[in-house]
Amino acid sequence: MYLDRKFAEHGRSQEGIRVVIRCLKTLPSDEPSVLEFFENSMTIAALDKAAKSSTPNEKGVVVAGCSNFIDILLNLNAKRLTEEDKDALRRTALVLNSVLSEVRA
Repeated sequence: MYLDRKFAEHGRSQEGIRVVIRCLKTLPSDEPSVLEFFENSMTIAALDKAAKSSTPNEKGVVVAGCSNFIDILLNLNAKRLTEEDKDALRRTALVLNSVLSEVRA
């Protein structure tokens, strides 16, 4: 790929290689765009676009989800919760306790 100047489409090959490495760290290994890139049917720009539009990896999803949930809970007025809200919190607590018991094991 280097000798075919595939990485040079992003300017210097060194810069193209950096973009590809960042994309490979972002995208899951089974992502179709990764395979397409290595089969030479996708450009670095297209791989970069796929990486920027992809969902975060599982770890990123958990961290982001927990952060969002904590923000919601810290700004919650418990006295204004509807029954639907309370039911949703109870279900969430059950699932969270279940997952935490597996994590602790």
